[in-house]
Amino acid sequence: MAKHFRVFAIAFLTILMFVLLAARIQTPAQPKDAATDVGIGGDFRTCLIHSGYYHILDPFIGPLVSPEDFAKWYVPLRAKSTSPHGECLINVSTFIEYFGITREQIQQLIDDTRIDFVLEYNLDILFSGDRALIEAYYDIKNEELHAKMAFEREDKHFAEKLRRLQRIVNKNARMSRYYHDVWTYSSFVSPAGKRQILDWMQGLIESGQYDRVNIVELVVNHERVSRESFERFATKHNMHIFTHYNLDVIFSGDPRIVAGYYSMKNESRHTTQVQAAFEQFVSKHGQPDLSRRLD
Repeated sequence: MAKHFRVFAIAFLTILMFVLLAARIQTPAQPKDAATDVGIGGDFRTCLIHSGYYHILDPFIGPLVSPEDFAKWYVPLRAKSTSPHGECLINVSTFIEYFGITREQIQQLIDDTRIDFVLEYNLDILFSGDRALIEAYYDIKNEELHAKMAFEREDKHFAEKLRRLQRIVNKNARMSRYYHDVWTYSSFVSPAGKRQILDWMQGLIESGQYDRVNIVELVVNHERVSRESFERFATKHNMHIFTHYNLDVIFSGDPRIVAGYYSMKNESRHTTQVQAAFEQFVSKHGQPDLSRRLD
């Protein structure tokens, strides 16, 4: 994970170099030792004392500060950089202080662009005025933690949207809630997967096709998941304690079998089976994550 953000930081500096080249600004040559050659304009260093997030400033260039003004600030500081273990003068905190950026400005940018899905800008820390606290929070040892936090924010965001859509479907669809339950499956996929399922659901709901939001339509026709893959995934996450996915029925390819099995008259029986499986799991392993359960 740390390697990923070293690469991300290099990519950020590469973008900046294009900006500087476009403005025809020349930076002083840097020493070759401990440097990473990115292929254009010379060598760039990555900070080895801070989390990579502390030095990612490109989301602010344009929306909050012009490229020209940013370059005027960046170039002199870049010239002072002599070691990847040095003070790292180009960071979010010094950027905020120099340009007088307000907390409200950054929060609005986050709300508009959701950059918090991939970056860690802790506004309570950054605007605390406590330099020691800022340095401690953005210490390089916290980089993987920051990545995990950003991932969890993104996952939570799409999960909440999916749950809202699932409630709409449950109120309008005509068959058993277990047939229309795409939430249990989607709750275990990645944020990127959640986003795709969200778009799929949104399109069907907006066109009034509530009945098409179902587990067969999703995994068999939309995502084209094989039975074997689905079974491994469902077993891994113990989906049987949250919902009733009958794989023989789901992958039967026969709409009549599906309609008969997941008719409303069978919903209560399936609920009893799920509840029994849930109680058995709790007795052996304790409470699972209850957010996976349908309302």
